[in-house]
Amino acid sequence: RRTISSPGISRPFETGAEAPGRVVMLRLAAAPEEDGISIRWGPPADDGGVEVVQYEVTVHLPPKDVDAASSPSQTVEDANKTSMVSKKTTKDCSFDLNGLVPGSGPYRFEVVSKNAADLTSDPSFFEASTAIGAPAIAQ
Repeated sequence: RRTISSPGISRPFETGAEAPGRVVMLRLAAAPEEDGISIRWGPPADDGGVEVVQYEVTVHLPPKDVDAASSPSQTVEDANKTSMVSKKTTKDCSFDLNGLVPGSGPYRFEVVSKNAADLTSDPSFFEASTAIGAPAIAQ
């Protein structure tokens, strides 16, 4: 004999957590300064089913241009490598990079969201350079 359950009632079920979405509106928090850059972003629209607990911010300098005449020992592979400047985690939707040289960059910021299931989003990218300092006055 078959039994039919009451209409509209089913056993609860859960789906596993997924990776969160990318952070949104990655941008400058203020105009770049001579020695620092501040960025901010919004949390992802999709948290993957569990709370976003932190953001990972990685900052790179872009690869250098290859000039065989001035640097004959430098290979194309060496020139295409980026150099990591900073890698930090934060619970805030903002990040400050300080102690930079005036007029340097562009710095490539990569921000990844991470949820409580230890799953990470695809990265969001942003590039910015520091401000150029005013010339010193000779005394």
